[in-house]
Amino acid sequence: MQRKRILVAGASLVLVGILSFIGWLGWSATQARADLQNSGLAVTKARQAASEPDATEKIALATEQAASAASSARNRLDDPLWAVARRIPILGCLPRAATDLTVVADDLVNTALPQATAVVSDLTPSRVFAGGVVDLVVVKRAGQAASNAAKALATADQQIAGVNTCGWWGEQVGLTAAKDQATAQFADLANTINLAAGASEIAPPLLGAKGKKEYLLVIANPSEARGSNGIVGAVAILTARNGVLSVDQFESNSFFPETSSPRDPAEYGKDFARRYGDYLPTTYVANANASPDHPTGARVYLDMYADARGRRLDGVILTDPVALSYFLTATGPITLTDGEVLTASTLVPTLLSKSYARFDDPVQRDEYFARVGREAAGAIFTPSVNPGALLDGLKRAVSENRLLVYSTDEVVQNGLIRLPVGGALPQQTTGPFLGVVTENGSASKLDYYLDRDIDYTYLPNDDGSGIATIDVRLTNTAPKQGLPDYVTSNRRGTPRNTHRVWLNVFTGAGSGFTEATLDGKPVGLEDETELGLTVSSLFVDLPAGESRTSP
Repeated sequence: MQRKRILVAGASLVLVGILSFIGWLGWSATQARADLQNSGLAVTKARQAASEPDATEKIALATEQAASAASSARNRLDDPLWAVARRIPILGCLPRAATDLTVVADDLVNTALPQATAVVSDLTPSRVFAGGVVDLVVVKRAGQAASNAAKALATADQQIAGVNTCGWWGEQVGLTAAKDQATAQFADLANTINLAAGASEIAPPLLGAKGKKEYLLVIANPSEARGSNGIVGAVAILTARNGVLSVDQFESNSFFPETSSPRDPAEYGKDFARRYGDYLPTTYVANANASPDHPTGARVYLDMYADARGRRLDGVILTDPVALSYFLTATGPITLTDGEVLTASTLVPTLLSKSYARFDDPVQRDEYFARVGREAAGAIFTPSVNPGALLDGLKRAVSENRLLVYSTDEVVQNGLIRLPVGGALPQQTTGPFLGVVTENGSASKLDYYLDRDIDYTYLPNDDGSGIATIDVRLTNTAPKQGLPDYVTSNRRGTPRNTHRVWLNVFTGAGSGFTEATLDGKPVGLEDETELGLTVSSLFVDLPAGESRTSP
């Protein structure tokens, strides 16, 4: 009887020990998970703070918080009991996976994040740009820090990809979700850092570190849309020498005369000639950027400039009045020579709408467009500009494809095409891809009144293919009366105020629509290719105040 009691007592102690062991593992795992979540939140704060005025201080604090939380998580799982748990056959998979995740997180925040902090510290707007001068020494230093951070993130990505989350058990206890969340966070941070590294690498040669660079500055008029923005509104020359920027020689779009001996559109590729050749893009500068691929349009601009002026420039910078209005938030209002004052809120409606009622003579209107462009662009290079607000405006313009850059320097251009500011169509993209491009099909100025609403869903198949559903809703918000004839008239014979839109839907290489409709009725699409992508297009007539949906 005594022996039985001893056995029962011993078994009870073993059971208590096992339960305590499991309880400790569960408690410490819960605390470690909370630490990792706090570390992830701090990393997100650090990334979001990059665009705020006091970014350096906020990022440093968030980085410190992320490192402290990650180290705490790692320490919780780095004790003798966890060491034992990791060695248990089969059941040790979960403890090993949890430990591996904390180790990767801790290593990341103590290597990549400090480098990222250095990038933001160096790229503080007031340090980078002042009075029309970009400090290229600071940019180069930030580029090195970004490169180091990118390498650390690449290593962390490889490490976390190798973590075995134990299949079904990992899904039940949340390890799989934790790994997926960490992977997504690393990818998001890596994307930001890689963009900074890429931009910092090409900025010095782009901005004249090795000698003067001259760029054709094109201020487009999106009231008549083209592939990469709108028709030419005004042009100027932007000069960069060792980071010192200036802009002059502003002229209206009449600078590009119609040429009697245009270049063959096939010089810019077979796709360009086939899709846009009928619109004479090398004859009329208004159609030079018919392609949404900015590098292609830029090459046409440069050749037309060289043919007209007999000299070669080093690239093209394309922007528009909407982007200029973003910059005015940094410069303040501009005053024209006649005393007219334009602000960030009045610039766009004045140039893209009201000027057509104000000036009956197209030449006077074009000259006015150029004068406004000269004052707005010139204000950017004054000592009074707010660098932080200017950076915000630049980022917004780039995100909306309202600031595009092309360089004839092959090395620089190879870097630009990997950045949003390069405006290049992705070539030979397989898998899901969507690009919706609307162009003016009637030479009206009604794109100022065009609203677009795009809905996209994609359902992948097991074989790697998939089915996408794309809905494009176009609305002509123009009033039915009161607009000048120059704005509403067109060359296609449609009713007054009816906007003819050339709708182009770009999808992945080898894809194609199985069916298409316009307002619920079957419609045929013209299927072509451009730079490897599939392009399906049709013309849509939009009466004033109405909407139509396709495909």
